[in-house]
Amino acid sequence: MFLTPYHTTAGKGMLNEANKIVNIIKSVKGYNEGIVTIYPGTNNDGYIEAICHSDYTKKIPDFFHPIAVKENNAYDVWIDAKPFSNPRQNSWDKIDFKNMTDNYFAITKAKLTHYWLNININDIRTFSPLPAAIYAAYVSETLARKFSLNIEQQLRLAVHAGFFYFNLFFTDDEIKHKLQNKPEEFVAFVLKSNKMLNEKIVIEVLEIYQEEDLAIDSIDRFCSLCEKITGSVVFTDFTQTAYYAILNGGWFGLGARESVAIALEYPPIWVTIISLALNERTYRNSPIAKIVERSYYRDLTDSFQRQISGLIGYYESKN
Repeated sequence: MFLTPYHTTAGKGMLNEANKIVNIIKSVKGYNEGIVTIYPGTNNDGYIEAICHSDYTKKIPDFFHPIAVKENNAYDVWIDAKPFSNPRQNSWDKIDFKNMTDNYFAITKAKLTHYWLNININDIRTFSPLPAAIYAAYVSETLARKFSLNIEQQLRLAVHAGFFYFNLFFTDDEIKHKLQNKPEEFVAFVLKSNKMLNEKIVIEVLEIYQEEDLAIDSIDRFCSLCEKITGSVVFTDFTQTAYYAILNGGWFGLGARESVAIALEYPPIWVTIISLALNERTYRNSPIAKIVERSYYRDLTDSFQRQISGLIGYYESKN
């Protein structure tokens, strides 16, 4: 389980810079210009603020992913709205955003990151099977095309990806405990999100997971297990570098490749991408969106739309 985007494999190289940005933001907060509230932390559960244009905030470097810092037992979350806002507008409801699509991406990432850190991480796992279904399909189909895998190998990879997505919601110790004491949770999670899978394949992959000493909860560990799960030598030297090179092209727009790389280990951003794929025409031709739009997932997309509105509504009702 990764705390923030900056703790993931793809994001950790930016963590020191993010920490420097936190210090700069704190140094200008007292001037009350250019930092505006999205969510005020009504229940002492941490606030969400946007960094907008002002003479005071211009010294804050641009940052693309939500930054979180723990204060008084809750995480406060900041987003960088400077690229989307006009100068000197200090009320959230008065900001005239230049790019509403990218703004929606930034705000939804921030709200789901805040929810992940402060409210209930399990809600993001259980509110809809669609994110896990698309995750497993995107990873397995992309790798299967790249390496010319047969259908059984692709299905085994889909199970692998489904288990991996499930693991992203738990710590190493929690994963190991579930594998040994509650393996049925892995089986139920994957079967719920993919009707094409049969229980036999799911259990065979689960047994491989149970044999491992390490919890499979990072891209590096995911890659290390691909050969054993598929039985294919094409994965003998498969590394996270190759993994990212193959999979990072699934999205369009600002910071697309970096967003996918982080989303593959950080469910709040993955869920945001799925929401955009359903609601923004800009992304309709992206590989991820094309999977989301398949008729096979139509029943899941309808419930996803209702449930994601409920999660985001936690904040909208309190603005």
